[in-house]
Amino acid sequence: MNGLQNTPTPSEPGSGAGGNVATSWEVDACLARGVLYGALALGLRPPTGESRKRLLSARAGSVLRRAATLVDPDPGGRDLTAAAERLAGLQAEDLEALQILYQRVFGHTARGLVCPFETEYGVQGLFRQPQELADISGYYLAFGLRPRSGAGERGDHAACECEFMDFLNRKEAYALEQGDGPMSETTRKAYRGFVRDHLGRFGRVFAGRLMRADSNGLFGALGALLHALLGLEAARLELPVGREMLELRSTAPDRVPMACGGGEDAGDTSEENGCEGCPTIP
Repeated sequence: MNGLQNTPTPSEPGSGAGGNVATSWEVDACLARGVLYGALALGLRPPTGESRKRLLSARAGSVLRRAATLVDPDPGGRDLTAAAERLAGLQAEDLEALQILYQRVFGHTARGLVCPFETEYGVQGLFRQPQELADISGYYLAFGLRPRSGAGERGDHAACECEFMDFLNRKEAYALEQGDGPMSETTRKAYRGFVRDHLGRFGRVFAGRLMRADSNGLFGALGALLHALLGLEAARLELPVGREMLELRSTAPDRVPMACGGGEDAGDTSEENGCEGCPTIP
């Protein structure tokens, strides 16, 4: 894995823990979802010669098409198939050109043209970002994963989150093949929770920004694939479809003094409460 690496965990479930062996279709569907998330994780990182070859080769295109068909076999659900076809049909651009395009789309800071970091989106709260980052890290650590040392990648980066989705789908496929019911159930619950609380929360907003920023290129195609995949997964998991609009949080310092109390006095701006600078809360 590129951005996540295994760390030892004593509670790793073993194989053969009970349960029926899954059908071939269930296993294939998990692996196919893993392929799509893996392609997204690869494509949303800075391009390299290896990633360019793995993502834009003729063989990769064939695998993407097949995976999309397995994930969404309904002939009427063409969004995912069309998105996979679009990505698979791209010509392999010169590596330097791809690297320049990546910098144009994502920039050199967290707040480039398109922001790939989940916790930069949404209404700002005093401790919201650290709490969200801790929750994301908690998901990774529960499966013995952590951001790779020296990778310089935050855990809330869209590529890292897609890589985690790839991992969970492959783990579930393995559990299903082994007939390990507890492992399968634990993995499935983690996948649903992470889609609900994290990637599904901001992913479609991020994907839409990618499609607008690079409408005819690689990153626009990746955005279309992520947008379609998350919409399909929301329906499958019976979750709310992620919002299409979500503002980036403010980078201005929080103006509420740390000494302010909570509860009923939180909106009192009287001098007796020492909160003269606090805004009035209606």
